Amino acid sequence: NDAQPPAVSNPPAPFVQVACPTLVPPVPVLNLSDNCTTSPGVVFAESSEPNGCYFTLTRSWEITDECDNTTTLEQTIVVQDNTPPFFT
Repeated sequence: NDAQPPAVSNPPAPFVQVACPTLVPPVPVLNLSDNCTTSPGVVFAESSEPNGCYFTLTRSWEITDECDNTTTLEQTIVVQDNTPPFFT
């Protein structure tokens, strides 16, 4: 009877803040392992929520093995420019 959920050896940072959309980190490739399933299933979702001059990007992963044991990860990325313009 398998009661152990899949493990992730390189989970993404749960919270990231960047100043520009070009600095948003790419979606990571997760390193997964499980005591019974060689390739656990992964469901990935990404959503964006605009909020005035900044936006929040939410990424979630649900990793499930053959016995329906599940590991859930979430990453929140806030994109907000806090640097005022300046003359050069």
